[in-house]
Amino acid sequence: MMAAENGQTNAVELLVSSAKAELTLQDAVKNTALHLACSKGHETSALLILEKITDRNLINSTNAALQTPLHVAARNGLTVVVQELLVKGASVYIFERVV
Repeated sequence: MMAAENGQTNAVELLVSSAKAELTLQDAVKNTALHLACSKGHETSALLILEKITDRNLINSTNAALQTPLHVAARNGLTVVVQELLVKGASVYIFERVV
């Protein structure tokens, strides 16, 4: 999660491919590594994480603010990540809470 949040692309790649990182883990406010990469605008890290995600529930997971990775990626202008999320089944019908 720290590598994703800090845009450490090489570390993310190593962790998701060789180390088999647990991508379902959440921080104190329910952000996954994908949420964190998207929130900081780290498109490459987010795409590396997305390559390994096959579970639609994880793609549509919400954080404490009810934001999905799709919400966060769209808000931060990560067009390619948004496209990949939609290809992988991200729902456009989940509503976020406005804070």
